[in-house]
Amino acid sequence: MKKRLNLTIEATLLKQMKFYASQKGESVSEIVEHYFEKLVLFKKGKNIIDLVDHLERPAISEDMDLIEEYYHQGRRKHGF
Repeated sequence: MKKRLNLTIEATLLKQMKFYASQKGESVSEIVEHYFEKLVLFKKGKNIIDLVDHLERPAISEDMDLIEEYYHQGRRKHGF
């Protein structure tokens, strides 16, 4: 369940954050929430595995051969 939080910050900082959020395609509330989540994770002393578990999954298919894709990208980049 979401709750409301009122913050008082400098007007120029708010303007900059709104611009930053629009560039990222997020709301200021989402950015603040993600920041707070990171603070809480580090405060709890989570280990690296817990932090990795919270990362977004990459947009690749499960059946992709990553080694072959690596070499394919290298051939494209270097013209082999």
